[in-house]
Amino acid sequence: MPRILKTIKAVAVHYGVRPDTVSKDWRTQGMPGSPGKYDLDEIDKWRAMRDSQKDRSGTLNIYSPGEQLPLIEDVAENKARQIAADASKKEAEARLKTLQVIRAENADIVELDRVESFLTELFAAARKRFMRIPVKLKRFGPDVQKACLQQIELELHAVKKQAERLIDLRDE
Repeated sequence: MPRILKTIKAVAVHYGVRPDTVSKDWRTQGMPGSPGKYDLDEIDKWRAMRDSQKDRSGTLNIYSPGEQLPLIEDVAENKARQIAADASKKEAEARLKTLQVIRAENADIVELDRVESFLTELFAAARKRFMRIPVKLKRFGPDVQKACLQQIELELHAVKKQAERLIDLRDE
């Protein structure tokens, strides 16, 4: 009866190794099996064959007798590519962290369009309220009403000028 395990983690537990050892080392070295079906008998045979290929120093010899070994230049070139890839990965991770920091720092910043829209609505509502004041002062006579209306218009104009400075700030 075949002994079948379904996960790399289960294989790792069975052999007393870390899941990374199974997924990264053993699988890349040719361990038999596929996700959902890891036959322990086949893995035992593979491990015995692999162990018999270790040289006296305990290093795994992954080359068959008579197989041409890679040239030193090829090994060096592959190592250089790996180093460059690792450097690129670290650079990308650093850029990502920088963007995350910038995003976190700017979390409280409100977009200028939203501020302009809010202020436009606020000033329109304030203008309506101010323009109702002379109507309420009508009982004090037309002179008071007219003077109040003129003063409101002057004040609203001054507020409008200050608000226009926001546009200048956006363009800076």
